[in-house]
Amino acid sequence: MAENKLSKARSLAKNGELLRAWNIKEGGWNLTISPALMIDKVKFSFFLTGKQGQGFDLFVDAGQWYLWCKDLVDTTMLRVLSAEKQAGERFAKYYNIPKFGTDGKNSFGMSLADKPGHIVINGKKDQSRAIVPIPIMSEDGLRIQAEKFVRIYEKHLEEIVAETVEASQKWFNDHSPQVEEDTEPKDAGGTTAPETTPAAVEEVAALFEQPSEPSKPAAPVPMPFVGIIQGAPVSVADGTSVFKAMIDGEIVGVQYSCEPTAAILAGTGEFKCTGVKEGKLLKVTFFM
Repeated sequence: MAENKLSKARSLAKNGELLRAWNIKEGGWNLTISPALMIDKVKFSFFLTGKQGQGFDLFVDAGQWYLWCKDLVDTTMLRVLSAEKQAGERFAKYYNIPKFGTDGKNSFGMSLADKPGHIVINGKKDQSRAIVPIPIMSEDGLRIQAEKFVRIYEKHLEEIVAETVEASQKWFNDHSPQVEEDTEPKDAGGTTAPETTPAAVEEVAALFEQPSEPSKPAAPVPMPFVGIIQGAPVSVADGTSVFKAMIDGEIVGVQYSCEPTAAILAGTGEFKCTGVKEGKLLKVTFFM
């Protein structure tokens, strides 16, 4: 009886890998992606076809890769990269980690490939630079693997949360003071509290009947907003900039003072932010 072969996905899982991207052309770059969650990292192994021993590993923060994978799954990354490319950016700005590692000579990022429907994963260590294109639209290959890592990392976070709760409960049990059983009410100094009399009750009640200063209105709380940009930004007198956007079916002005994204510069696309809405003007505190 023939032995059942493992599927590609199960074969990857058995080897502790998320993805393999192969380039059979001599001298072409290949890539394997493996979670290393015990050190809160994801390992990206770049190596050359037909040149054994020539390659390098990059260890990217697992939380950072988790956020990027979520953007891959819901196509946010594709929209941002497309807006950056339309704005004339040669290299991706948002999905880019420059100068990391112990010597600051490593870099890692993602951008649109020249081939339609592909995203490029690129890595650099010392003098070696690898560029590996992976399909995202036609075969949805990278999005499928991204969804897998999202679930793996969220399971990892659940375990960390459980460990944290267990450890904090143990600390509390070991250090909490013994509660004295005492029916006599005590004041802050530990002495028996005086008996409450009707006169004392009336004295306290009178305090509440006295007119008080009118309370100041609470400061507005920043809220998250998602909208569609309706035109290029313009500068205003106070050094900030404003662009028009459609939010919940209403055209409003979005005022900001932070560095604009490529989508804003291009005057088109979707944006996310937190801010305070004042009538037809949304004052943004920062972009997400």
